[in-house]
Amino acid sequence: MKVHQFLEHHGIAGNPFAEEDAQNDTVFKRTCLETTFHPSWDKVYGDPSDPSTAIVFGEKGSGKTALKLQMVRQFERHNEAHPDARTFVVLYDDFNPFLDRFVSRVGKGRAVEKVLGQWKLWDHMDAILTLSVTQLVTQLIGGSGKLPRLTHPQARDLALLAACYDQSTAESFPARWSRLRRRVGYRAWLGTWLGGWPGLLAIAATVAFVAAVLAGFSRGEVGRPGCRAAGGGCGVRGGPGGSSAACGAATARSGSSRGRSPRCRKSISPVSRCRRGPAATIATS
Repeated sequence: MKVHQFLEHHGIAGNPFAEEDAQNDTVFKRTCLETTFHPSWDKVYGDPSDPSTAIVFGEKGSGKTALKLQMVRQFERHNEAHPDARTFVVLYDDFNPFLDRFVSRVGKGRAVEKVLGQWKLWDHMDAILTLSVTQLVTQLIGGSGKLPRLTHPQARDLALLAACYDQSTAESFPARWSRLRRRVGYRAWLGTWLGGWPGLLAIAATVAFVAAVLAGFSRGEVGRPGCRAAGGGCGVRGGPGGSSAACGAATARSGSSRGRSPRCRKSISPVSRCRRGPAATIATS
């Protein structure tokens, strides 16, 4: 007796063992997805309110995909019953898109087996982050409800993750990132300039420096080459000591045998001499 004859004899419309993959098994999805579970189901699924780690090993056809489908269905039911304590589910079961991209960028002209041998654990982590961040950004910008208020570091970190891992092709990246930034209330300039006391200190130092330069120009103490050459004479306000020092420096530089000039013998303060302008050139003559 053939298989189809056996099934027809017992009134079975389809072969329940025809599909080896639970992903395509209609009989399993129709009759066993929510009714028949593995003996270790409670250990694998656990409690969504108190999640724990579970790793399932098995050969091809042993039921790993069936467990995954049942867990996804139960998490959907949990999220519907607890909208304020939902579980974020990330499905990482299709490696082909990531492997194809990895081979095209790393293994041009090389054997595929050698290139795939360079696929490391952190590459899996990047792939999982790509799936999770893309899914999260889609949910955030697609929702209409009010989001919980995020702190500035939280909004910054979320925008940074989106900039690195959001791989959606539904719209251009600049438009999608701008929508996310407005949705979470992230202001880049706020983090740059007012992200704490270092930013405020930098602003205060810049303002003080500009004010000092402008004040120097307004008093005429900046940009006068004669006053700068006078050295200590122009740097000391008043007093015969500063004046004689400036004149002595001028005499030494000029190399004249006549000694100090008549102007130097006058009791004029070096600050006044610098302010006069032309008189300050005595120090460089």
